[in-house]
Amino acid sequence: MVTPMAIFDVDEFSSWLKDFYEGLLAGSRPYGSFLWGRQPVPNLLYINDVVWMRWLRDDLALSDVQRAGLIESINDCQYPEGGFYHNPVFENHTWQHATWRAMVSLNMLGGKTRYPLAFLEALKDVKTCEAWLGSHDAARNEIAHHRYALGAFVMGSGVGAPWREAFFSGVDALQRERSGFWAKAPTGERREESLSPTFLFSVLHLAFGREIPRGERVLDTVLSYQRENGNFSSGDGPAFCDMDALFLLQSISGTLGTRRDEVLAAMRKSARALRGYWDGARDRVFLANPHNTLAICGMLSVLKDAIPDEVRGNRPFRFPYAAGEFLRPPESGAGR
Repeated sequence: MVTPMAIFDVDEFSSWLKDFYEGLLAGSRPYGSFLWGRQPVPNLLYINDVVWMRWLRDDLALSDVQRAGLIESINDCQYPEGGFYHNPVFENHTWQHATWRAMVSLNMLGGKTRYPLAFLEALKDVKTCEAWLGSHDAARNEIAHHRYALGAFVMGSGVGAPWREAFFSGVDALQRERSGFWAKAPTGERREESLSPTFLFSVLHLAFGREIPRGERVLDTVLSYQRENGNFSSGDGPAFCDMDALFLLQSISGTLGTRRDEVLAAMRKSARALRGYWDGARDRVFLANPHNTLAICGMLSVLKDAIPDEVRGNRPFRFPYAAGEFLRPPESGAGR
């Protein structure tokens, strides 16, 4: 049997990644105060990214000072009411996006929030849940789906089956029958933006032991999005929609046991595109910003799982968005 030729060395990338995130340390500030570019203050978006990068490569053996610095940097961006915010505020990322990712980061670090998570307590009533689900329209707003991610932490707090059923019933009602996507009609040059809500809701289904509805239709739609250059995004380089697409293909095809040849061909095409950027446009693509670097990490972790003979690595390189053990409310500590 002929061993396939390697397309990408994940261990080489992993070593590069460690140098990259360690280089984000902001001068003489406490560990965890990460800066990027000309930003004057640390940003929670990138602080979370660094925590997740460390976790995915099994690099959270921190000193007490380093761990405390990261936890404090995250909690510096918590509202007294319990939610978190990006600092500075990102126009296209909501406080709910900041909050669910901060809670995952704190769980990865074994940390506590500074203030109680009062907003989660308010959602634990089933009627409140149903009203909350009806107040957002993720099917017509690509950003609204991050609000629904907070439901994972309510479920992770131990609410009963009626709440879970109400939540998934409301979420599934938003799925589009034709495409299987949770998003507005997938048309136009920027159609790949509809991958993000579909990815997030699929992650929530899998994390709580549920099958992704209309899986075959999701596969059809995702496969149709891949471009000749191997990307799923319309830009010149990989982005989060590429990570979303690869995860959906691998998860659904692997679960259903269907269309593996098509899916693996799409994986190889994506891996070759990524290798091309690594060889010829590393600074522009892999150093675009820490958040996009995390998306590339996610792509490589999925590819390593799907085609291990071609996207190779012996060191740990895990997919952080599927880490269901962290979808629970962290403990609350004394406010400071």
